Amino acid sequence: MTKQSKPGKDKNSDIERYPYLVAELPGQIAGYAYVGPFHDRPEYDWFVETSIYVDRNIRHIVDPERPF
Repeated sequence: MTKQSKPGKDKNSDIERYPYLVAELPGQIAGYAYVGPFHDRPEYDWFVETSIYVDRNIRHIVDPERPF
């Protein structure tokens, strides 16, 4: 996965401001989520675009001891 940065901006600054979250099960990544800037304009500094991925093989696994 690559993150795009604004021209003239430090490429690591988006990763520092918008960290990734990763859900793991033993031996595999179950899913991940990250956000990025919604728009380049200062008025939108507090708005983000959200992306979430859940592994297809894990979507229907439910732990009866921990329902939702």
